[in-house]
Amino acid sequence: VHGGKKNGKGKYIYKSLGMNEVDKLLKALQENKPDEEPYTEFIPRAAAALSVGPEIVRAALEYGFHPCYNGDYINNLRHGKGVFKNKDGSVYKGDWKDNKRHGEGLYYFLNGDVYSGQWFEGQKHGAGCYIFANGKGSYAGEWVNGVFKEGQWIMSDGTYYEGKFDAKNRPCDPQGCLKFTNLGLVQRGDFQKGLWRPTDELIPVAAYAAAAAPEESV
Repeated sequence: VHGGKKNGKGKYIYKSLGMNEVDKLLKALQENKPDEEPYTEFIPRAAAALSVGPEIVRAALEYGFHPCYNGDYINNLRHGKGVFKNKDGSVYKGDWKDNKRHGEGLYYFLNGDVYSGQWFEGQKHGAGCYIFANGKGSYAGEWVNGVFKEGQWIMSDGTYYEGKFDAKNRPCDPQGCLKFTNLGLVQRGDFQKGLWRPTDELIPVAAYAAAAAPEESV
C-alpha cells in the first residue's frame, strides 16, 4: 500500500461475497480427504465428483475458497499480472489493465472449458483458442469483442471447418471449407441451419493447398 492505495503485488479476498456451492462442496471434500491420498489423485477425483475442470480445484486449493485476486496493483486497480478467482469459481490468469482483463491470458470456465489468447478491455479480442472440455473440439482464430469471427472450428474427430462465423459463433461463410483430416480430403461449402451444404467436390488436401497458394511472380 502506498499513499492509502494498493500498489505492487498483493492479495484481496472478497469474503463478503461468500462461497459458491462448488467451493463449499470442495472444502468438505478436502476436509475429508484421506491423509494418504496425494493431491495428484485428489484433484482429478474432486473435479470428477463436482463436474468441474481440474484447474478450478487447483485454484481453490491454492488461493482459497472465496473469490479473490492475487497479483499486481497500480493505484488500487488490478494492473499487470494477476489471478482472479470469480464468484462462480471460474479463474482468469494473465494480464490486467485498469481492473479489466487486457493482454494475454487464460480463462478457466467452471465446466472445464478453457480460453487461451488475447483480451481487450475485458473481452476476448485478437488471436485466441477456445477449447471445449472432454475433447469436444475447439475454436482457433480471430476474436472481436468477445465473439469468434474467423478461423477454425476443430471437431473431436479432427475434422475442421475453416471460415467466418456469426455473432453466435456459428459458421456463416459461403466460401468456407471443411477439411476431413482422417481422409486427407477437403470440400468447399457452407453450413445452413446446422447442416453442411457442399458447393464443390471433395478434393485431396494437397491439391486444395496448391490451388489456394498465391502464384509466384516471374
